[in-house]
Amino acid sequence: MTEPSDFLAIAGADSVTRIVRDRGDTWTDAAVTSGWWPAWRPGRREYAISRVEASGSSLHAGLHLQGIDGGDIPIPGSLSVPPALIAERVAHYALWDPTGQMLCYVMPAGRTLAARLWRAGEPEAETLTGGTPIFPAWSPDSSRLLLHYGDQLVSVDLESGEQSVLSTHAMGFRTAAISSDGELTAFAEASEQGTALLCYRGAPGAATQAARFDGGVALAFRPGTHELAAAVTTGAEAGVFRDLYLLDLEHPGEPRRLVHGPLLAYWWAPAGDRLAVLVPAYTGDGRYQLRFHGPDGRFLRAMEPLTLSPDMRTMVSFFDQFALSHPLWTPDGRRFAFGGRVLTDSIPASFADGQLDAVVVADAAEGGPWHRVGMGFGGFFPPREVNGG
Repeated sequence: MTEPSDFLAIAGADSVTRIVRDRGDTWTDAAVTSGWWPAWRPGRREYAISRVEASGSSLHAGLHLQGIDGGDIPIPGSLSVPPALIAERVAHYALWDPTGQMLCYVMPAGRTLAARLWRAGEPEAETLTGGTPIFPAWSPDSSRLLLHYGDQLVSVDLESGEQSVLSTHAMGFRTAAISSDGELTAFAEASEQGTALLCYRGAPGAATQAARFDGGVALAFRPGTHELAAAVTTGAEAGVFRDLYLLDLEHPGEPRRLVHGPLLAYWWAPAGDRLAVLVPAYTGDGRYQLRFHGPDGRFLRAMEPLTLSPDMRTMVSFFDQFALSHPLWTPDGRRFAFGGRVLTDSIPASFADGQLDAVVVADAAEGGPWHRVGMGFGGFFPPREVNGG
């Protein structure tokens, strides 16, 4: 049986999503369906997908569990009539737990948002909290779900349902970072001296301060380590990061600058052996360049600059959150997918009659030009398998 890791989900225009299969020398269609932002279910040939559909004379938005080989299950509690959006083309944000047995999704609920939990196969979904915005993150063993909403950061015990408050001063439109072994949890709080980077070890208790910065931060642990990357802005909520730092939480000391900015986003490869960084291209036409670095910050190679697609602009704005739900790296960390237009595709969008953006894939190991996979706003690889099937 073809493994889920052989596939790439391409979100395209007119709410069409294509699942394409890598055959080595070409990509071929494996399935075509409707919907936005496909989120792969770990270890399964399935994905959650958000749709806006007609029901009689009215429209509604709903989240569905779709299989590559068929099957379509409406996910309980996800219906909104009339359809409400979190952002452009975003009716739901879906994040599977690492085993693929539970789905946390965020959706509009009245004038705010709601975070809901659906256990696969159950007839109902549980509402965990309401707030604006909401940023979830799972522990690696799926026993805890962290929710950052407003200035609150809580940890939900999935067995007991108990919620523990980790912070009442959590800052930024960012998700908390959890190490690969689940032992460390990092987040940021505002303080009189700037931004305090705090860390819990093990079960929630007393947080310790790991570092302090003068701007906002976006955090991600290097996979397989207790090394924490922190992109730091020039202001509390700026959209461009000044530098990317690395902290070894097992050996406290001054943060080490890993990559000199400005930069907009970064993504660790699944094995932690590579880092993809998005930077301004300085071409004067709004393009951005993807660069690959080693885990020590050493520059490896750069790709041809791109104009970002609408979905990629959304993803880049909240890259630390979407990195958890919509992987751009292949499970083996060799290739990286993106969406947009290269220089030869640069007809202005206002003069185009149809889809201009394409999903392109870079070979982070061998280098070379972007490889076009198909037309679309974004392409998402499945995560590493956990439970098989």
